[in-house]
Amino acid sequence: MTEEERDKDIEDLVRFKADTDIPVTLQIPVADPDNPDEKAKAKAKRARAAGLNVEFTQGGSHKLIFFGTPPKPPTQPGEPVMLHTDDGTPKGQWQMGFRAITGPREDGTFLVCTDAEWEAAQAEGREPEGAPWPLEAAHAHR
Repeated sequence: MTEEERDKDIEDLVRFKADTDIPVTLQIPVADPDNPDEKAKAKAKRARAAGLNVEFTQGGSHKLIFFGTPPKPPTQPGEPVMLHTDDGTPKGQWQMGFRAITGPREDGTFLVCTDAEWEAAQAEGREPEGAPWPLEAAHAHR
């Protein structure tokens, strides 16, 4: 990932934080959380300068932790959503880059697709293809 892509990551998180009013902590994986490498320190500095909380963690992948209000499920088609996935850790992980195809359904799910599929379907004048997702494992960007 280039430095420009890393900065875009931070910009996306700042935008999400502003859109949702949910405090966000970016977890940056490092070999030794007590002695992070220079690259991790630089990313943390950029994130903190943008108003994000930062935490160094042992290995793994970048994660977001939300504090405050509970996730808001999507209510209408086209809403940008984050999906909670089970990544093998106790808290799981939130993934960005999805759109609701439907609002809530009677079975407690909604249909979801990637942003790319949503845009392609809109451009081609067709319904997007997606999959069901539990409402309690989604957060809408309102």
